[in-house]
Amino acid sequence: MKGTTSFSACRKVMDLQGHKAAVYSVDFSTDGKMAATVSRDGFLMLWNINVRYREQESCKLVLSIKPEGPARLDRIRLSPDGKIAAISEGSSVWFYSTADGHLVEKIENSTPTKSPSSGGYG
Repeated sequence: MKGTTSFSACRKVMDLQGHKAAVYSVDFSTDGKMAATVSRDGFLMLWNINVRYREQESCKLVLSIKPEGPARLDRIRLSPDGKIAAISEGSSVWFYSTADGHLVEKIENSTPTKSPSSGGYG
């Protein structure tokens, strides 16, 4: 039917529990093994989502980072190799290592030609 949005078969496959407030943005690694989330609670979280869903195995929280700098974490993107998580607030971007959570670089008050929400890295 034209103009309808119904699903005949839809089921939940994962539940990422850890944030204390609403999640603003999520991104998935290109290999499908990791997810990254940012939330109103001010945390960046990295998840191992390479689990056996049919056996009801839960996703595992790998790293929880309280980033320095941004007051509100608007968006997140993972680099193609999954080694860097980029988070943005307005026109500023912070780059964090997904291995240990350290700040790699920050770009403040930039005017990007392509934002993290428009498709990721160049």
